[in-house]
Amino acid sequence: EHFWAGLKSMQGQATIEQFVHDIKTKGPLHKHYLHDFSIPILCPDLMGNFTHDEFILPKYFAGDWFQRLPFYSFQHTWPSLFVGANGTYSRLHVDNGGSHFWMYLEQGQKEWYVFDKLDIHNLYVKSNDLSFSVDVFNPNLDVFPLYANAKLYRFTQNPGELVFIPANSPHAVQNKDDIVGFSMNYVDQTNQWIHLWELLNREDFGHFEEFVNDGFPKGLRKSQRDLTFSAFKSQEFYDMEFDL
Repeated sequence: EHFWAGLKSMQGQATIEQFVHDIKTKGPLHKHYLHDFSIPILCPDLMGNFTHDEFILPKYFAGDWFQRLPFYSFQHTWPSLFVGANGTYSRLHVDNGGSHFWMYLEQGQKEWYVFDKLDIHNLYVKSNDLSFSVDVFNPNLDVFPLYANAKLYRFTQNPGELVFIPANSPHAVQNKDDIVGFSMNYVDQTNQWIHLWELLNREDFGHFEEFVNDGFPKGLRKSQRDLTFSAFKSQEFYDMEFDL
């Protein structure tokens, strides 16, 4: 059975070392895809010593609202690790929670298929799901004629490049080489209303009320700089002044 983004869970367990070895040698696991694997929770040693100062977060993503609430489930989920062999993929989907998403590619090459959120009605979204029926890698216009009206942004990502996907933008990805990438989902002032709507839609009224509370520190800063991971996680948002 296939789940969100055309993926399915793997039966059994394997170490990352074994998984990477199988990709290199085309072993039994080489057709699998390590997808959105939480580094802080599952393999923090990948980020260097305890303070994780070797991981630098670009300033554009430092205003994450998930870091502004204590004990929020998404607070310590990202960054996450992606490792996949040439030919692995994720089908058309939208990321959870109305969140923005970025992907930094360390190795390999990825081909992206991205659509504006206003084109969702042309992409045959599945009921009560964040994925779609149309196969954008090989679309069948006889079965899905509205797809012809959707505007596709198709491009290739190379090592050292970072791709940003706005909240609720449908996207699919094919790995055109063996890849290693890092990603993060986040919410800030620019997609707050989409995230708040998602909270209401799943009846998460507790977090909704915390985010809209007058005392919640909203906004971004023009003077924001790149941050080490430890600095990112220890920001004093309630003491900051925001000008965006």
